[in-house]
Amino acid sequence: MMNIPGCDDIATINFIIGTKVVLQNSGPFLLNNVCDTLNDGIENVNLTQYEPQIFTGGAATFTYYTSLADLNSGTNAIANPANYSFNQNLGSDIIYVKVSVPGLCPEIATIKISLKKFRFLKFLPNISVRMLHLAIL
Repeated sequence: MMNIPGCDDIATINFIIGTKVVLQNSGPFLLNNVCDTLNDGIENVNLTQYEPQIFTGGAATFTYYTSLADLNSGTNAIANPANYSFNQNLGSDIIYVKVSVPGLCPEIATIKISLKKFRFLKFLPNISVRMLHLAIL
């Protein structure tokens, strides 16, 4: 369209807002029952366990991301969410779940992960289990 100097052009734009997926629960889901067996801040977790609580309708696709920026750009999706190697030393403890259903606009749920420290008990050769039990009481 060419605008002649001194003349105004008017255009009409119609926005159509799509219907979003209706989630049963968008979270945040707390994944906080995983023991950090080596106390190194790294553990494999199953992110897919919350899918039935997030959306129960058919034909949904769940895509998992470590940042909202990645979700919005559609890049760096988690390749294996059923066996995700979570590293709490990297900073973020929130996983973003994009739920897509054909014909609807996607919606987002979140999962918050925290690992439990694993406690090691060291037995000394000269201390009996009974003495240890008394010491704990």
